Amino acid sequence: MKKLLTILGTISLTAGATTTLIACTGSKSNNATPDTTTTKDAKVLNDIANMTTKYFLDFLGSNQFIDATEYGSQVFKKFFNSVSAAQPTVAIKADDSKFQEGIASINAIFKTYLNQINIKIAQEYSNVYVNSYPLTWNLDKNTSMLGYIDLIKLSKLNPSVNINGLQAVNYQLNISYTINYKELTAMNNFGFDFIVTNDPQRIKQFQTESIAKISGAIYKYFNNNDIIIDKNLKYQKLYDKFDINYTKSHLVLDNIVQSELISFLNNEPDLSEIMQQVTWNDSQSILTLLSSAIDQTTNGMGVADPKYSSDRWAGVGFQPEQITPENFLKFYTDMLKIFKITEDRLQLASFNVNLAKINIAGMPLSSVVTNSGKPLTVTIAISKEGLKQKLFNFATIVTSFMKHYRIESASDHWTIHLPKELFNKIKAKKYDGALVELNNDFLAQEDIKKLPDIEMFALGDETKSKHSWVTRDAHTIGINKKWYWSFDLMFGNKTIDNSIFYTPLTSWYFYLNFKDDL
Repeated sequence: MKKLLTILGTISLTAGATTTLIACTGSKSNNATPDTTTTKDAKVLNDIANMTTKYFLDFLGSNQFIDATEYGSQVFKKFFNSVSAAQPTVAIKADDSKFQEGIASINAIFKTYLNQINIKIAQEYSNVYVNSYPLTWNLDKNTSMLGYIDLIKLSKLNPSVNINGLQAVNYQLNISYTINYKELTAMNNFGFDFIVTNDPQRIKQFQTESIAKISGAIYKYFNNNDIIIDKNLKYQKLYDKFDINYTKSHLVLDNIVQSELISFLNNEPDLSEIMQQVTWNDSQSILTLLSSAIDQTTNGMGVADPKYSSDRWAGVGFQPEQITPENFLKFYTDMLKIFKITEDRLQLASFNVNLAKINIAGMPLSSVVTNSGKPLTVTIAISKEGLKQKLFNFATIVTSFMKHYRIESASDHWTIHLPKELFNKIKAKKYDGALVELNNDFLAQEDIKKLPDIEMFALGDETKSKHSWVTRDAHTIGINKKWYWSFDLMFGNKTIDNSIFYTPLTSWYFYLNFKDDL
């Protein structure tokens, strides 16, 4: 089986979805050839995950209303009677006789749609799904919840709708499903909010009016203006933490947008009544990712090639006059073209605004914010000068690291010079543990502590493989060009999910030496 080492944590997390990646690993021998196919496969798996989320949101938009009258008087009777203002939520089980038939009916609707999605995706990747399908519904992992819809409060918001005899309840279905692509597997969750009612038309009147009011105000807030994270104080936190990769998660961004929208909507005079009934659905994201400039193929992770070895920009051996932030920055932006921008900003990502995040008096909304029928697109960007400053800070840290340990560069290896005490600590540990010791020692230096953004720097081995040292002589240990290992210099939140990388050497082309002669 192909080895999945350079892509852990790259699968998308979008509205209502969470993802866990399962990796198959084979032999730990290495033929010194990077498995670029695996990285490309992970990108496709990520694309399928995003595509599936959009399909699910489309499904909810057109199938949110379950007309209880089509199933007879008894199938959904207990759905309506199980929640109230005094007990607004209750968990229900598929094997409970009171709910079994109703849950099975909704499952059947979704199963039909899931089959259609499977066919669409399989046709798009017909060379892979010859006798199989990408999505598997893990039905045994479903969880269900009923939520109370307060019709009296809705009636006060829209008195023209007659609620006599009207029944409605929010049925929350949380599913688990698996995506398979070649030898890669992703475990995902998604939450649906259905409205079970005996009169969909009357409930739709409530929902349509609420969506119109809320959508108009949200559109007004964004006003077709890009959010430039280093130019907008409300979003400055994203810039400060260099939070620019949204393919796996955009939770921080989502929280900021939700907080800003709450403040803005609460100050809209026309929304004073409706906002008193607004709650926010924790199972959904306010933003749905459309595209992201930074992902596992553009953030430097897994980039391994002799042409990117440090001797290309720092010179052969130890040449401190060559090891400058300016030299590294030019090299790095040549390596990662995404950062070589000519415009005044880099568009980081684009999103739709997901109305399923919002409940009105317990009634979930659906679809995305639109204006004249066109979905609102929210663009997140970083200014050219803001990006350059962050990259320069990273460059300063990288060059400071190389100078501090008098790193000798060659086309096929590094030699890192260490104090005796640190050398002995590292010698006593496996390779990945040694990186922790080296990282901690570097960050403990007084001059290093003063570097801008040093708190966002980390050393790591994203392959997470444990290897013992090879003794080269009495003063030198190392790790050879075999097994799977990387030497990563990371900048961001210290995880592979939201950092940029410079990997000057890996097992594919390089070996590494530590010497105790500093």
